[in-house]
This record gives sequence, C-alpha cells and structure tokens, in this order.
Amino acid sequence: MPSGGVHSTGYAAYNKLIRSDRGNDGVTLAGCWSHSRRKFYELHVAESSKIATTTVERMAKLWQVEETIRGKSPDARVAARQQTSAAVVAEFFALWQKTLPRVSGKSKLAEALRYAISRRAKFERFLTDGRIELDSNIVE
Repeated sequence: MPSGGVHSTGYAAYNKLIRSDRGNDGVTLAGCWSHSRRKFYELHVAESSKIATTTVERMAKLWQVEETIRGKSPDARVAARQQTSAAVVAEFFALWQKTLPRVSGKSKLAEALRYAISRRAKFERFLTDGRIELDSNIVE
C-alpha cells in the first residue's frame, strides 16, 4: 500500500491517487501555494485588483516562516507554522470567501479565488504535517 504525500497543482488526475475504497489511505494530497500565488500575482502585476495585491503581499509571510524552519524536524516546523502561518492562512480564506460573492463570476479574480477556496483542505495540510512543504518548487 503506498504512503506519503503528493504536492498537487490542482490537476484533476492527482485526485485518482485517493481511491474511493480508501485502499491507499497513506497518500496525502497537499496544495502548492506557489500555484495559487501565481494566479493572484498576475492580477497584482496588472494592477487590476487590490485583493490580489493584498494576497501577494501577505503570502510573503508564509515563505518567510518557511525560510526559518527549513531543515528542522517536522514537529518544529508544525509548531512554527501554527504560531504564525495558521493565522495568515485563516485570514486569507476569510478574505477570499468574503470577496468572492462581490466580484463578477467570470473575472480572473473570481477564478483565482475559486481555485484557492476549492482546494482549502489541500492548502492547509502543511500547517499540521511538518513533512509537507509550502510549495512544490523544490521538485519543479
């Protein structure tokens, strides 16, 4: 039976790793924050969304935390993430959920918001599992 984690870009094929018969419970899908950031960053650069700019600026804090814990034990990584990153992530989802109903459903911002919100559990996995990275950049 396979076990471990897989960082996922949101590509639907990765969902097949999690079998409906729970035959591979050891596989955990984790979202890649860089992929989510990219959607907001494009809007930020175009200066088309204050929400996107706020998101990009605040996301930097997540990578700052990761720099300080790189190479530490999984338990130490979780403790640092719970102390700082968990609140940042909670603020993101509160902001995004509040914003989504207020923007055009066809907008690029709505697309970025839906991408992040629909993958919330995968994006939050790094907060409770110190083996999981914030993003998949190291392997790309």
